[in-house]
Amino acid sequence: MGSTRFENERLLIERLLAAGQLQPAYEKAGALLEKAKTADYQGADYDLAMAHILLGQVLKMLGKLPLLLIYLLKPSGFLKRFGEQGERMAAIALTEQADCLTALGRLDEAAEKYEEAIKRAEKLKDFRPVAVGKGQLATVRMLQKKYAEALAEYQEALAIFEKQDEPKMVATAWHQIGMVHQEAGDYESAEAAYRRSLEIKSQNNDRAGQASSLIN
Repeated sequence: MGSTRFENERLLIERLLAAGQLQPAYEKAGALLEKAKTADYQGADYDLAMAHILLGQVLKMLGKLPLLLIYLLKPSGFLKRFGEQGERMAAIALTEQADCLTALGRLDEAAEKYEEAIKRAEKLKDFRPVAVGKGQLATVRMLQKKYAEALAEYQEALAIFEKQDEPKMVATAWHQIGMVHQEAGDYESAEAAYRRSLEIKSQNNDRAGQASSLIN
């Protein structure tokens, strides 16, 4: 296997995922990983890391969370040698690991993974993944009933999305802030946050989002 063939097979797997053909994607991702393990060309180590992450993503879509965690733990160590590109892939792997740990209820471990992914994105000055990571970390903190920490993370995410001029994500952040206030029993603050989210969604004709905020 060479780098061109690897890329062609990777793109095929991504097309299968986009089409919802999960079982064929799983079979091809598994086969691609096995080929990548024995590949010997420049950049083969990097492609091996990508193959691990790709199979992990397929497993996630199939709901095979424990297996997902096993595969995603593998690439982060040897990505360090690939500089900025490796850092970005490591951050992706860490976030996928954290998502898996959250689904399994292993919240302390999930928080650690999200924090590490956020630090990597901050180092790269890649601000959107920073904001997304902070939102995911905030959700974990809410599940842990650490409401002050959850609010702080959501508000930081909100500030970044405002700077990035992403009204849809700003509205989502306000909605999530409302959820934290609601969980904490502060219904007046929750209503205010939901109304702010609703206002932005109405301005952008997000009817599904409006319904969600109205229900809450």
